[in-house]
Amino acid sequence: ILERNRTWRKNNPGHRCIRQRRRIARKNEVHATKYSRQDLQDHYKRFGDKCAYCRDRPQESPDHFIPLAKGGCDVLSNIVPACQSCNSSKRDCDPLEWFQRQEFWSDRQWRKILKTLGKDPDSYNQLPLL
Repeated sequence: ILERNRTWRKNNPGHRCIRQRRRIARKNEVHATKYSRQDLQDHYKRFGDKCAYCRDRPQESPDHFIPLAKGGCDVLSNIVPACQSCNSSKRDCDPLEWFQRQEFWSDRQWRKILKTLGKDPDSYNQLPLL
């Protein structure tokens, strides 16, 4: 399987580039601040280095709480640690609507995420005035 995947990637070199270009374009169209890998790791520690949503698995990727596709900012206060499963299933959904559909939904965990990000439950999805 690995060899087949390597061969496919070799024969389709532009596939990953297209996805990366789209993501970079979205990032360039929204407000962003620079942060280091260490800043991100320190931020993850506020969530206990676990997925902010399911809390079962260790974090594997950063998830933009308000998706970039929906106008979310690329700043630490809009990033939560997520496992690959949660991050890929959330995609560009509203965080509350997506979280409430999950079997691991917890109002307590939802409020903890909001508090850690410095967001208010009534206006969690409002974009900041810049």
